[in-house]
Amino acid sequence: MTFFPPLNDTNYHRFGTMNRVPENVSFLATNANTTIPLSELKFKYHPNSQHITIDNFQPQSYYEDYLMTASYSQKIQDLQRSQMETLARLHASDMGPQSFLEIGCGDGSFMKYARKKVGRVLGIEPSKKFAEEARRYGFEILNGYVDSNTLLTTEKFDCFASRQVFEHLPDPVDVLNGIRLMLNPGAVGLIEVPNGHRALRMKRFFEFFPDHINYYSVNSLVSLASTVGLNVISCNESFDGDYLELWVRNEPDIESCFLDVVQQREAVCYAFSEKIKELTQAKERLAIWGCGAKTLSILAACSSDIYTRISCIIDSDPHKHGLFVPNTNIRIVSPSEAINLQPEVIFVLALSYREEISSIVRSTLSSCESLFTLDDHGFIKQI
Repeated sequence: MTFFPPLNDTNYHRFGTMNRVPENVSFLATNANTTIPLSELKFKYHPNSQHITIDNFQPQSYYEDYLMTASYSQKIQDLQRSQMETLARLHASDMGPQSFLEIGCGDGSFMKYARKKVGRVLGIEPSKKFAEEARRYGFEILNGYVDSNTLLTTEKFDCFASRQVFEHLPDPVDVLNGIRLMLNPGAVGLIEVPNGHRALRMKRFFEFFPDHINYYSVNSLVSLASTVGLNVISCNESFDGDYLELWVRNEPDIESCFLDVVQQREAVCYAFSEKIKELTQAKERLAIWGCGAKTLSILAACSSDIYTRISCIIDSDPHKHGLFVPNTNIRIVSPSEAINLQPEVIFVLALSYREEISSIVRSTLSSCESLFTLDDHGFIKQI
C-alpha cells in the first residue's frame, strides 16, 4: 500500500511549469479592465501514488471571503441527491444514519438533501459569505477550519460529506484526521474532488489553477483514506469523469470485533441446530440448499446430533452431486433428484442466492411447505 505522500516526500519530482494563470479564479471585477495578477504554477508528481501537486501561495484567509458555487445547475442537484441517497444506504444501521456533517458546506445546497434523510445536520464552512447563505436555509453552520488539533465541535456524526474541498488543502491528511475525530464508529463518508489525473491525461490545461493545490488520482485518493485509517468502500469516477468520489467507512476496532464474531457464531449455530430439531420432531423431511463454504462452516460449528436430521443437501453444481459433507453422512443431490426425495422443509444456506433459490423451489418442489434461511446477521427467517 502506498500511503498518501507528504509534500516533502523525496519521491516527488518537478515536471513542468505553467505561466499566465489567474491567481484568483473566484474573483470577478466590478469595473472594466480591473487588473489582477497572473501566476506561474510549478508542478510536482509522485509516481507511486500518481498524485500531482503545486506550490501553495494562497494564504488561509483567501477562503474566508470565498464565493464560488455550481449549485445552480440541475445536473449538480441530481448528483447531490444521488450521493446523499448512497450515503444513507451505505450506513450499516437498520435505522440508517441519524446525523450528518458536511465539511466545506458552501451555500448549503447538499445539506438540503441530507435534511431529508437524517434528523441532525451540521455544516462547517470557512467562508463567511457562504456560511451566511447556508444559514438563510435554516442550517446550523460553524465558521472555521478543520484540523486534528482543534475540535470545532465535540459531537459525533453517523455520516459526512466533503465535496470539492480536498483539492484546496495544504495538508489533507491533517484535515481528514480532524474529520475522523468527529465520526461515530461505523460512520460513512463521501469525499468528492476533481479528477486531476484525468485532467492531465486529457491535456485539460484549464483545470489547473492556484486554488487547487492537489490533483488526485484514484490511487492517491485511496491512499489518503488509508493513511488515516478509514476503510475504503469504493472510489470511482463520476460527473462524466470530471470528478472522483471516495466512499469510506470509519470502522470500529476490528480486533475488538473478534470476540463478537465468536459469540455470534455460537448463538447462530445453536439457534440453527434448535430449529432443525424443532422441525424434524414434527416428522418433516428437511433438506439444505447450497453446499458451499458457508454451509460447511455452519454445519462444522453445529452439534453433530443434527446431522442425521438432514435428509440431503441440494446443490446446482454437478461436480458436487453424489459426494458427502465431511464428517457426516449427508449426501449432496441435484435439484432434479431432490424432487423424488420430496423434502417438506428447505433451509437455504447459499445466502448470496436466497431469492433465486426460493423462486426455483416454489416452481419445482411442490413438496416443500416451508422455506427458511439466515439473514445477513445470521438470524433465522422464513422466506
